[in-house]
Amino acid sequence: MAKTQSAGQNGAFDLAPFAAMFDPKQFNTDAFSKAFAGNPFDFAALAQSQQKTFEVFAAAQNLWMEGAQVVGKRQAELAREALDEGTQALSKIAAAGTPAEKIMTQLEVAKSTYEKSLATAEEFGKISAETNQKAGKMIAERVFESFDEIAKQVDTGKTAKAA
Repeated sequence: MAKTQSAGQNGAFDLAPFAAMFDPKQFNTDAFSKAFAGNPFDFAALAQSQQKTFEVFAAAQNLWMEGAQVVGKRQAELAREALDEGTQALSKIAAAGTPAEKIMTQLEVAKSTYEKSLATAEEFGKISAETNQKAGKMIAERVFESFDEIAKQVDTGKTAKAA
């Protein structure tokens, strides 16, 4: 029984046998060609199909980036509005007379701010959902198209083999 050494000194593994499997000088192109002889795939058509898929993913990514830009611009607008509203709220609270009036004014401001925050979250959610829906639909359509393209290649290959 041959004894193999998986670990050398210091516990290091000998990777030479593994690396030898990937030596390009050892690659048998004849065996590779025979393995794929009569292959039902047209690799040029497959590459073209994959190119379409990459293009769809790039377009979906652009949609997502556009959605992120819309959100970013809206956030900048909201920050400016919040600064203005904050200044107005402080003036309103300072102008209130009694401590009870100040508390009531603070509560009104807090309620208004909270309502606005909820509306903003809903707005951002709609933008995000719309963007994701459009991009997801593009990707899903392309995936189904690629399935059909592959099936067509296989059917074409079977027909060519039978003939």
